[in-house]
This record gives sequence, C-alpha cells and structure tokens, in this order.
Amino acid sequence: MSQSKAFKDWFDRAAARSLAAQVQAVQPTFDTKRFVADAARQLDALEMMDRVRQFAQALRLHLPEEIPEALATLTQSLPPPLPNCDAVTDGWLQ
Repeated sequence: MSQSKAFKDWFDRAAARSLAAQVQAVQPTFDTKRFVADAARQLDALEMMDRVRQFAQALRLHLPEEIPEALATLTQSLPPPLPNCDAVTDGWLQ
C-alpha cells in the first residue's frame, strides 16, 4: 500500500524550488536562491498554516513591490488549469 503525502508536506523545499522556477520564467530577475531559502527555512518545525504563511511572506519579499505587478507575475506564472479536475492536487506546481 502506498502512503500518501501529508497535506502540509506539499509546502516543502521542492515546492519552493518549483514555484521559484515558475515565477522566474515570468520575471527573470526573481532571486530563486533567496526565495527558496526564505520559503523553506526550518519547514520541519512548521505546521501547514505556518508553512503557507512562510511561503506567502517569501513571495512578498521577492515579488515586485507594487501589488498589481506582483499579482500579474503570479497569475502569469501559473500552469494551465487541469481539465475536468475536481480533486485537490498540487497542480499549481509544474
């Protein structure tokens, strides 16, 4: 029997690297190394909401300061929607 990944573990170092690469594809000046370091800092000690908060804070530090520009960058970095998908997935990661 395969064991599924704990929901909080979707926000791990690999997710931070993947998200950084997606954002950098849209914004070439995005500092992926610093983002990953900030987003993945001491993740083992954090529960789900603290991991989400840490990812969000890291994005805020490394995205453009102007909110419309930051939102445009995030929106453009998303992969296409999964067709006919009603389940919870990690589809926001490419």
